[in-house]
Amino acid sequence: MAGKGLEDSNNVPSQEMRGEMESARQFKEKNLATAQKTMESLAAEKKKREKEMEMLRSSEPKLVNELSTLREAMQRMRREMEDFNDLDRIRRDFDETKARLSKLKTEYLKRR
Repeated sequence: MAGKGLEDSNNVPSQEMRGEMESARQFKEKNLATAQKTMESLAAEKKKREKEMEMLRSSEPKLVNELSTLREAMQRMRREMEDFNDLDRIRRDFDETKARLSKLKTEYLKRR
């Protein structure tokens, strides 16, 4: 049995080996800490991007609706622009409206 104890003492690392193992342990701990910080940063970035994505998803229907409204307004304005191009019709409409209002004014003055 005494021989077995001596064999175990041969397995004990030397001072130099212990120093190397300690350096390796410290290096691995630094790498682990760096990896954990990186993971935390990436998790925060992912959360930020998910919030942005949700905001975009919720904005999309509003933007589609606004775009549709703007298209309709543009079509209406184009039709109105076409109407303004017909100056003869505008003059006729003006003359008709002027005559109608003049007639209404005359009728009103007669009732007084």
